[in-house]
Amino acid sequence: MLPDELESVAARYVPGKGKLDIHRLSNGLVNETYRVLRDGSAYALRVAASNPCDLGLDRAWEARVLACAVLGGLAPVVEYCDPQRGILI
Repeated sequence: MLPDELESVAARYVPGKGKLDIHRLSNGLVNETYRVLRDGSAYALRVAASNPCDLGLDRAWEARVLACAVLGGLAPVVEYCDPQRGILI
């Protein structure tokens, strides 16, 4: 994802109205992960890599699993998820 696109996604979907501070954490085979700070809170922003390896990922299934994990108190709240675009906050 291009820097301008990344900033646009973070500005729209990361809670709060303050300034965004975005730092790349990692770059893997299928995802890029960033730490986003806003209004004193930290969020993980994961986006699909530009040219991901085809590992047969099912991001819609992953979103359902994460929703169950949140309900069970096993994972942090998912602020935004778009399986089609590979975006998870």
